[in-house]
Amino acid sequence: MKKILLVLATVMCFWEIKAQTIHAVCFADTLDDGIGKSCAKDVSTFKNNVYSLHQFLGYDINPIKVFAGKECKGGILRNVLNGLQTSPDDIIMFHYAGHGGRAETSPDKFPQMDMYNEPPENYVYVSEVRRILASKPSRLRIIVADCCNKQASWYRSPVYGFERGATIVKDQNKANLKKLFLDFKGEIVISGCKAGQTSAGDNEKGGFCTYSYFAVLNAVGSGALKPDWNTVCNETQKSVSAMNPGQIPEYEINGSIGTPSAPPNPNPSVYPQSPLAEALAMLINKNNSLDSRLSMVSTILSNYFTPDAMVIEIGADLQTHIEEYENAESFLKGICFAPNLVQINIIDEKLGYGNKRCFVKIHQIRRYKN
Repeated sequence: MKKILLVLATVMCFWEIKAQTIHAVCFADTLDDGIGKSCAKDVSTFKNNVYSLHQFLGYDINPIKVFAGKECKGGILRNVLNGLQTSPDDIIMFHYAGHGGRAETSPDKFPQMDMYNEPPENYVYVSEVRRILASKPSRLRIIVADCCNKQASWYRSPVYGFERGATIVKDQNKANLKKLFLDFKGEIVISGCKAGQTSAGDNEKGGFCTYSYFAVLNAVGSGALKPDWNTVCNETQKSVSAMNPGQIPEYEINGSIGTPSAPPNPNPSVYPQSPLAEALAMLINKNNSLDSRLSMVSTILSNYFTPDAMVIEIGADLQTHIEEYENAESFLKGICFAPNLVQINIIDEKLGYGNKRCFVKIHQIRRYKN
């Protein structure tokens, strides 16, 4: 078991009829008394990084499917994965954060996922996820199970981390991440630890495997690491082991070098994270005049926010407060004027009177300018 734990564009030509798309699915046991908060942090880390990836890869992204708490069930997982509709150049990203283990006689090096409050017969093996996703047309499948791998130490600083500020879209980031994701066709499977080990995490960083994996991807984007999957997996192992000696993530890479059959969309679509996210996207769309965008603020305030609603911006580490709390009206007007702002990721929100937001936590993605 897991301790404190701790895996369209306008039709311009034929290939654009079905734009390349990221399909992301996350299951997390966020209601567990011991690891729930850590798993909830993993959900935020997964969502923020996946929503950011499309800016670097030029891929469209479907709404991220998150099944947390009581929805983290084996039957739901099987239905969701079997129901995915994908195309040959798509990327599928599956992530699990929760308890895990293995049968005493299991020859499989990857664990079973215990899900939320499920009897053993409803546990889902990573190998089953692999079989289902292997039947889906795609160029790359990434399966991460951040859980224990042991039949049913304190932590050190990580090797890699995240920036404390906004995510910056640079040409270098794009080139490195495109080489990693788009020059390879196949399957990547990562679990939180090897057979017989337990996975760990904390409430600040979440699961150490989840944190390390996405931090390593950021290091690849910045040019600090070589853009290949062996490097990503090896460095994820090093980072996790540095944080929790005795925990070594398991991984397997199957595939070959192979570029997409068509170039990515230079202006990829982000299918709205929510109606509010769609409204925020309209405010930062420089194709519309500043006056027209400012004129939308009162309507957005009325539709989505309580009168006393507050907004806070956090860094890519999902911890650093870039700006102090500000009222929603000031925030909305401010992003209308913000230069180089290309996307706003909603990390968390709380509902108040009238089912409107009384609190929103966001992360900004900005275009790099010298």
